[in-house]
Amino acid sequence: MNITGVAILLAGIVLLASGFFPMVTITIDNTPPTITGASLTNGALYYSVSEIWVKCKDPETDIKSATVQIDSTTYTLSYNTTFTQTGEQIWNYVVSLPLGSHTFKYTVTNYAGLSATSSGSFTIGSDLAGIWYINDIQITSSSQRLNLSTTTLSVKFVKTAGPPDSQVSCAVKQGSADGQVLLGLTNTAAGTWTGTMSLGPGTYTLALVAADGIKTVTMSIVQMDIPGIVFPELNTLQVIGAALMLTGAFLCYRKPD
Repeated sequence: MNITGVAILLAGIVLLASGFFPMVTITIDNTPPTITGASLTNGALYYSVSEIWVKCKDPETDIKSATVQIDSTTYTLSYNTTFTQTGEQIWNYVVSLPLGSHTFKYTVTNYAGLSATSSGSFTIGSDLAGIWYINDIQITSSSQRLNLSTTTLSVKFVKTAGPPDSQVSCAVKQGSADGQVLLGLTNTAAGTWTGTMSLGPGTYTLALVAADGIKTVTMSIVQMDIPGIVFPELNTLQVIGAALMLTGAFLCYRKPD
């Protein structure tokens, strides 16, 4: 029997049978997708949100869909074909969100119908801005110089725009925004931070720093003079008189030889 003929015969039988007995590939996937990154994170502050995206992967059956719910509105994200990192995908949506506090919930679903979620809240705020005061004197310039007669400083920051108070911190630092913290201010009223500190006589360069985690507003005082003990100026006769007084006092209490 011709072996080649037998092989051809068997191949024909297999191909013919495949038409009557279709072959099906089954993938069993009991693992939901994995969310590996996202543009929105819980507790974050943003100055604007123009695009929402989620990075995800599912090595078994792949990603079928991705959505994000912002407050009560659900957006369907699109697969970003330009992202080429092996094993991961990015799904995104272009959006414009208003200022204020928001909630979010990502949902990523694979072809097996399994889903992964990630949720939280975030804030979109305006740029941080405000007014600084030292001993009720408004600080209006980074080159401003204060001449004070007291060693006690009452420092205040009043927020005029920006995120919620809970995300703002205020401090007085030595020299620059990266300098040593001399005083941390306390949020004593809505939009207001205050603190009191004492400095010895001298000339100081202070940095008044307000920060919200994204932006830092620094208003530097180049010089602040705090006086020490000030002696009155004396004319020539007064100097001679003072010298005579000291000499006389010395002779009065000197023991005789």
